Amino acid sequence: MPPRCVRGEERKEVTEEGTVAIDLVSERAAEEAVVDKDTTELHVMLLNFMKIQQTREERMEQDAQRHEQQWRAVQHQFSQLQEEVSQDQQEPVPQNQFQYQYQYL
Repeated sequence: MPPRCVRGEERKEVTEEGTVAIDLVSERAAEEAVVDKDTTELHVMLLNFMKIQQTREERMEQDAQRHEQQWRAVQHQFSQLQEEVSQDQQEPVPQNQFQYQYQYL
């Protein structure tokens, strides 16, 4: 078994016919190393993006819940106001009370 070679090192192989073939470490091995590095970088980038996206989705969900609570509170206040106004319209203020309130203001 031939020893492992470093990129750019010469490697000698003896073929079955007994001839010696000398070549450089194949470009394919170098390309595979680059591809592995690129794949690793892409994997890390994808994981980071997924974390950021998850955080963004959680924040948006919290905002949506907060907005829903605020909307319900506004609806409740509006319905209370409507009830108060309708009660005021149903109960006319006696004329004497009305004058009395404004005399002392």
